[in-house]
Amino acid sequence: MTDKKLKVGIVGLGTIGSTLAQHLHDGIDGLSLSSVTVGDPNKNYAILKNLKVIPKVVDLEEISAISDVVVECAPSAVFDKIAVPAIDAGCIFVPA
Repeated sequence: MTDKKLKVGIVGLGTIGSTLAQHLHDGIDGLSLSSVTVGDPNKNYAILKNLKVIPKVVDLEEISAISDVVVECAPSAVFDKIAVPAIDAGCIFVPA
């Protein structure tokens, strides 16, 4: 058995994304919250500051390059901007 964890990047910290971030922070075997992409970092600071280990806040263009798993929790208008790069980068893509 390996201790390697898949790095999870979350796009969007609304109701679904923030709940997922908290669960990953609390611990899910084999997964670690490594990065998030948000529309307004100041708006989402309250969510992030409650985590003991704050994930990297990155641009949408960067998240696929640094994640093993990309979870889409953003408005549908940006779905293609999240899905296509994640799949092209070989990430596991999870639409929420």
